[in-house]
Amino acid sequence: MHKKYHAAFETAEKYLKEAEIFVKDMSVLMGTDLQGLLFPAVNELRYAGCHAAKALALEGDDQKSAYESALRHCQRACYDAFDIQIQFCVGQCRMFQEDYKLVVISAVIPDYQRDCLELSRINQTKTRSESREQDWESLVPIVGDLKRICEKWFVGREELNKVLDEKRNARLHQYLNSSATLISAACAAIMFILYLLK
Repeated sequence: MHKKYHAAFETAEKYLKEAEIFVKDMSVLMGTDLQGLLFPAVNELRYAGCHAAKALALEGDDQKSAYESALRHCQRACYDAFDIQIQFCVGQCRMFQEDYKLVVISAVIPDYQRDCLELSRINQTKTRSESREQDWESLVPIVGDLKRICEKWFVGREELNKVLDEKRNARLHQYLNSSATLISAACAAIMFILYLLK
């Protein structure tokens, strides 16, 4: 049982390190500290270590039970490391779609529609059973797909912001032109009225 726990701990540590790198990279890009996102997975590994340490002092079924608890915490740490990345990426994608709802995104990101279909598929297939400890393996390919989409869309923001600025400037010019036309018409009407009153 000790070997199973050790292998599960190494797996959880590996995925937690990958999550840490992702969170660190996104923190740099976004200019915010996102490290707190990793607390649930770190806590699970802490609990796993606690149960494993207890197991060393026990024997027989009690030792086996302690290692099983440690193993479940390792599996839950894997789930939490993936789940937080999924939640973050989905949140970023939703924010992206809200930020650019007035822009033709596919002009900047040609496979945007395909990415949206992929997001929809991911939202429909993400498992949520009673045993999250066992669910984490199904999240491995989902995280990779979501990271790819999230990073691609993040890069597209610069060009899309330019498009938004152009739209805003065009609306401002249109507003100013309309206002100038109305003011000119009002001035002409006042001049005409003044002329009639003479």
